[in-house]
Amino acid sequence: MATIECTGTLQIRTSNEGSKSEGRYAILLTDEGSEYTLYRAGSMPMDDPYFDPYDGAKVTLTGEEEANSYLRVTSEPIINR
Repeated sequence: MATIECTGTLQIRTSNEGSKSEGRYAILLTDEGSEYTLYRAGSMPMDDPYFDPYDGAKVTLTGEEEANSYLRVTSEPIINR
């Protein structure tokens, strides 16, 4: 896994409706046009309230990029004003 720093808009979205993995996911839409599903070590990528305060905010964060467009966040998101 490569460690990267990303800046973009964080959105909380409901995904996988009707399945056992239905839930609210934190998605980062980067300024470069990439999209990552965010999660933290030791937690599931769905229904993690940690990301709720950042919903709709432009943030910068660091994480470990995975091949399946998931990003394991390793730093606290910094809100860009």
